[in-house]
Amino acid sequence: MQGGTGDYTLCKKCNNLTGRWYASDYVSYAHQVMSILLKSKGKPSLLYPTYFFPLRVIKQVITMFFSLKYEGFNKEYPELVKFILNKDARYLPDHIKVYCYFNLEGALRNNSNSIIGDFSSGKMKVMNIGELTFPPLGFVLSIDSEKPDKRLTDISHFANYRYNDWTDFYQKLTVLPTHLPYLPGDYRTKEEIIEAISKSKKIN
Repeated sequence: MQGGTGDYTLCKKCNNLTGRWYASDYVSYAHQVMSILLKSKGKPSLLYPTYFFPLRVIKQVITMFFSLKYEGFNKEYPELVKFILNKDARYLPDHIKVYCYFNLEGALRNNSNSIIGDFSSGKMKVMNIGELTFPPLGFVLSIDSEKPDKRLTDISHFANYRYNDWTDFYQKLTVLPTHLPYLPGDYRTKEEIIEAISKSKKIN
């Protein structure tokens, strides 16, 4: 939608450049994904082809994260600034990963930066992640962290393509709900959330 979600988050120059270089190609990709989800009634079980410019798509995704991030993020990660503002720049640093999933259910999730402690493995694991969700897709930007959920698909390799590389990509991403808007990496169903609340009340 022209005008985005209504916030002014990028300077005019950056907004115009990234919009011209990447936005329409991301929209085309998102339309293809939505078509897959609608035709499969939200339960895709096969490998479905999409045709797009991978580098342009991932650059638009990271541009959207810049719109969410805290002031000073650009100075903290200048390599991402160079990656975005040079349309021909390729490759992401090894410590930065972008993950993707299908999304049709739940709330929009726009978390700029979260430090999460995970004790599920029996050891303290700290994750530095940001997440944005706008159906039909959700994305997680992970910095110096492990994958927050094994069901997420790593699309960091999109950055290895050249700007004019147009390719087919047979994808089978996982459909994940986002019922809790302020808890990145949480993909529990409504039933799982209700059960967790019920158990918590019994313990207390």
